[in-house]
Amino acid sequence: MNKAILSIVFVLLLLSFGCTGITDGKKDTDNKKAGETIQEILAKGKSIDNIEYEMTITKPFAVTAKMYQKGIKYRGEASILGQTSIIIFDGTNAYTYDSTADVYYKSPDTGTDSGGFDFKDFSAQALADTQMNELGEETINGINTKVIEFSYTGNGADASLKTKVWISIQYGIPVKFQFESKLGEVEMEFKNIKIGSVQDSMFEVPEDKVKDMDSLIQEIPVE
Repeated sequence: MNKAILSIVFVLLLLSFGCTGITDGKKDTDNKKAGETIQEILAKGKSIDNIEYEMTITKPFAVTAKMYQKGIKYRGEASILGQTSIIIFDGTNAYTYDSTADVYYKSPDTGTDSGGFDFKDFSAQALADTQMNELGEETINGINTKVIEFSYTGNGADASLKTKVWISIQYGIPVKFQFESKLGEVEMEFKNIKIGSVQDSMFEVPEDKVKDMDSLIQEIPVE
């Protein structure tokens, strides 16, 4: 299964939600050191490995997906043309949910190309870019951020793009992106972020509803 394509599908889904900050039981000012450098802020993002968020695009068109990540495991949920779409990686296999048949199609997968956002890789790329520019501070959806611009290669991308990013000062994770693509200007946000609340049950699939991906291929009519 091509997870890069699935990633694009889940980055291009419908609707938009509000947000009042990042939830983990702490205030946005907790654990925030005065005078932190952008390098110190970005380094904090490398430790984020349990997170849920709504990933939305407002340009060039409006789309959204609900994402859950814990370690290398992830789950993405969205509604596409009135149909529920779910992808799950449980650490060993990837599953794609077909709501019309009420079946999860399974395919072996290494999980190296995550369907979710790779926060650790994002931090590493930003820290390694010697041409990164700091553009100031701004509050986005109640979150205090540092604004930077650097060359970023996202999940499944073939080339880096000059990307403007708003980084949570408290957690070192991105909450908003702007960049130019072949479709024009893209604006993406992570909203309703919750850290440390994702349970292993989010990546479980009912065994009686699982079929191998090969069975789906065999069901496709051949003319």
